[in-house]
Amino acid sequence: MKNFNFERVIRVVLHHIWIVILFTLLGAAVTFVFRPKPHLTQTASAQFVVSPKRQYDVSNGTLLDLVKTSSVLGRAVRDYNQTVQTKADKVSYVTLSAQDSDLQVTMTGNSRVVTVTATAETAKDVKTLVNLIAERAVKVALQTLPAQSGSVITPAYLSKKSSGGLSAKKAIILGAAVGFVVGVEGAIIYDSLRRRHLK
Repeated sequence: MKNFNFERVIRVVLHHIWIVILFTLLGAAVTFVFRPKPHLTQTASAQFVVSPKRQYDVSNGTLLDLVKTSSVLGRAVRDYNQTVQTKADKVSYVTLSAQDSDLQVTMTGNSRVVTVTATAETAKDVKTLVNLIAERAVKVALQTLPAQSGSVITPAYLSKKSSGGLSAKKAIILGAAVGFVVGVEGAIIYDSLRRRHLK
């Protein structure tokens, strides 16, 4: 080991390159297969707007409160559940109307535009559910509020977001790097044992 230096490492690696390649490929494959998968969240959002008659304020929470009433959310839930065949896939009005529910209803400042958002954990077909809520909210607003017009301006659409985990590309690069280092060490050890055996 007294003559051990960088040039010797290069010669050993080149002479036993198959060991380095084997461990590099093995490291990449193992890391790819057993990597922590990213958590994918699907979110559905829809927007509707209600224009009130003169001297009536809808930015004070009127529309936000309206969405979670039984006439809007309750009816939308009933209509949704009628399209669902499996009991386990049905949604609950009581659960969605709770303060800490996954269903979010927001309004920005004095805007008359309301956004209804929910994730895939809310319902199996969350896009349909959110659309039903937005459409029902507009209908009820026009029937019960001093509103001159209202419509769904953005039909429900799905967006996907991943968080955490390790991407396939990063897993392969990381695994290959670790495998390469292990392969180089393995080549050196193998070469040393082989030399001793020959002596």
